[in-house]
Amino acid sequence: MLAKMFPAFKDEIKVEYAFCGLFASTLNNMGIISKTNQENVFIFSSCGANGIINAFFGVKLLNDLFEGKNDWLEKIFSLKRKVY
Repeated sequence: MLAKMFPAFKDEIKVEYAFCGLFASTLNNMGIISKTNQENVFIFSSCGANGIINAFFGVKLLNDLFEGKNDWLEKIFSLKRKVY
């Protein structure tokens, strides 16, 4: 890609390391939205197409967690569930 952008330098470009990224997912493709052991620290981790869908649930769940309310969504998105 770099050589295509700068063809005049293609002979001088030496790739030492290449990385294209990782895509991780849970078994049920649901994100992780959860309290942590630290006060006022929460996790909201979700990506891909499900990340957008989970965002709607996540906002509601985080709001309830901030206010100390119980929410049925907490079990679905919990860090404590089997996610791998």
